[in-house]
Parts: sequence; C-alpha cells; structure tokens
Amino acid sequence: MFDRTVAISLDLDDTLWDIGAVINRAEQRTGQWLTDNHGAMAEYLGATSIGSLRATVVTEHPENAHDFGFVRREIYRRAAIAVGERDSDSVADRALAEFQRWRNTVDLFADVEPALAALATDRRLIALTNGTADLTVMPIGRFFADSVTAADAGVAKPERAIFELAATRLGIKLDTILHVGDDPVLDVDGARRAGMATVWVNRNDQTWPDDLPRPTLAVTTLAQLVDALGAD
Repeated sequence: MFDRTVAISLDLDDTLWDIGAVINRAEQRTGQWLTDNHGAMAEYLGATSIGSLRATVVTEHPENAHDFGFVRREIYRRAAIAVGERDSDSVADRALAEFQRWRNTVDLFADVEPALAALATDRRLIALTNGTADLTVMPIGRFFADSVTAADAGVAKPERAIFELAATRLGIKLDTILHVGDDPVLDVDGARRAGMATVWVNRNDQTWPDDLPRPTLAVTTLAQLVDALGAD
C-alpha cells in the first residue's frame, strides 16, 4: 500500500492535539496579559467582535489571508491604534509573542509521541500546517526533519503549492510522501490531488463526505498508522 513512501507529512492541529483547547487557552492568557499591561486594548477587544475585525483584515489584505500570524498581529495593531497606544507596532508584536507562547503550549493526544518516535525510525517526518505552531520550541520537534506552514508557502492547504514545498524541502518527489491529517478537504483531498497517498485521522467518529474520493487509509489513532506501515 505504501511501498513508495520514504517520508511522511503530518498535519498538526487536531491531528496531534486539540486545537480548540489550545486557542482558547492562548486567547485567555493573552487577554490577561493585555489586561495587566494594556488595559484599554483589552477592553476594546472585549467589546469588539474579533470575527468582524478578522474579516476586515482579510478583506483588506487578501494576499495575507492564509497567514494567521499576520492576521492576528494586524488585529492587535488596529486595537492599539484605536485606543491611542503610542507605539502600535511594538505593542502588536508583544501581544502576538504572548499569544504564540501559549499557542505553542499543547497537550498532545496520548498516542502521538510514541507514534512519532516509531514513524521517525525509518522515514523522515515533515510538519505541514495552515496554522502558526512552531515545532522548534516543542519537545516533539526532535522527530521532524522540517516544518512547512501556510506563511512559508504563501498559500494554505489544500493548494498544491504547500505540498510541493514540503517535497522541495525534503528533496524528494511528491508521490513518495504520505500525508496524514484530520481534515477531509484540506488534508486528504488536497494531498490526493497533489498526487500523494493519504491517511485520514478520524479521531471523532466523523462520516467521510460522500462527494470526495476516499483516503488511502483511515485510522482513529496514529498507533493504527504505525501498525499499518509495519504490516505493509
């Protein structure tokens, strides 16, 4: 099934950890930091729809819509300007750094670390994410040869270019990379259309969309992927 596979690209958010819990904690801790250091900004953001601010930023900067870090920093910068902060760029940078500190504090699913250790023994691993997680500050970063984000590629999954960048970084062909992720459209169908074998990580007993070709393999844990590759 996976004879040609010499590397594995892995999605991060909701594949290796619960991104909802991570973002909620990061926003709460950043909100507290703003309250302690820039109270007027905290009040402004508390009284303003973040979704509306985000939509405005994306509308005005469609070329950066894929870059979640840019969008979040711009929200902070505009909030700083709105309340009269003297150096809005500096404040935005510090707020984003605080958010990222907590964004990179993740609680791995129980199967993740042993599975990564097993997978990395005979295949190179590369992270492939639309998010802003930084593996260089995470303990699991030691298992990965590289990491590609939407900001690096200039586009987000499911666009082919982000998968191509992963192959370029590894110096191998796309069809020798197995892509693993939780999202049927962004991960599985995007990788399939790029010519890659695919694994759908279905942790929450979801139903596969009827209108999409099925993945090469579906698993509920990464341990099952390790077993499948061993058997293969």
